[in-house]
Amino acid sequence: MTTVGDIYRCIDSFAPFASAESWDNVGLLLGDSAAVVTGIVTALDLTADVLNEAAGLGANLVVTHHPVIFDPLKRLESQSVVYRAARLGVHVISAHTSLDLAPEGVNQALAEALQLRDPAPLCEDGLGRIGLLPLPMGARALAEFVKRRLNCKGLRFYAAPGQIDCVAVCGGAGGSLLAEAQSQGAQALVTADVKHSAFLDAKNRGITLVDGGHFATENVIIAPLTARLKQHFPQLPVQASECSAEVTDWL
Repeated sequence: MTTVGDIYRCIDSFAPFASAESWDNVGLLLGDSAAVVTGIVTALDLTADVLNEAAGLGANLVVTHHPVIFDPLKRLESQSVVYRAARLGVHVISAHTSLDLAPEGVNQALAEALQLRDPAPLCEDGLGRIGLLPLPMGARALAEFVKRRLNCKGLRFYAAPGQIDCVAVCGGAGGSLLAEAQSQGAQALVTADVKHSAFLDAKNRGITLVDGGHFATENVIIAPLTARLKQHFPQLPVQASECSAEVTDWL
């Protein structure tokens, strides 16, 4: 029998929970480590749809990237996803910044999704990646390439002049890495949640900046995470959620 604790230890082996940022909340956030696992669903977030999907499949463990509990809970209302998961007996393990920083984590998956050659960590702590595009291209072509490869509903970008062959990436909110990316020779940074000031900074620096959206730049980890769990636990039904999706609408 495979327990929730077994799944926790497996994830900890390739994305150590102790490596998470101090402000983060990771690990077994809901449930019992001694409980026997009947099935696993992976998703970027635990939403009501994902929870219903897991319950319908008979899976009692959801592994998410974003923490199901982040801010301290002051109340637990019956319509909340945390309350409903507890009532349904669904356990939740969340691997957030620990999975961002892992060698085969979010940023490596993002670099591979964009087909970067020889990707290497952008920062000393392992955050981000930097590598070479399959072929040099202009800024607009890069934006179109990112949109296609990540299945973005839409994106924002600043197009600096010139061809791009070296690109830095950071899943989620990585606009603050613009200077680091440029200092390492990147002509573009692909990330998400970019502030207006970062786009102004990109223009002043003459570096292309692409905001592909938080979901699209991080959801790339779900397929390799699911595959890894399937490999480690072939006796268990493990599947990526089919209900996990971008919630932002685009015109």
